[in-house]
Amino acid sequence: MIAVTYFSADAGLSLSATAIYSEARPESGDDAGSRAFIRINCVMEHGWLSVMVSVDDARVLAEQLPDLVMVHDAAEREKALVKAAAEIDSAPKAA
Repeated sequence: MIAVTYFSADAGLSLSATAIYSEARPESGDDAGSRAFIRINCVMEHGWLSVMVSVDDARVLAEQLPDLVMVHDAAEREKALVKAAAEIDSAPKAA
């Protein structure tokens, strides 16, 4: 389960996003360095955003994201079909 504190920021549109794996560094001596994580970096119009998630949380996201993208794509297709049908209905009829 992903444990998250609510956080919201607005830095404009995301221009690019990358995910970077950072392996555990037990020699660092601190608790945070002893665990591997995934850093997600987004370059924004007005700055940048960086989120670090555990490898377990990244697995959960990897399972959930494909379904969310498919739901989005299906909604976009439905909107396009409704728009196309409305344009056909409003087109002048041939005599």
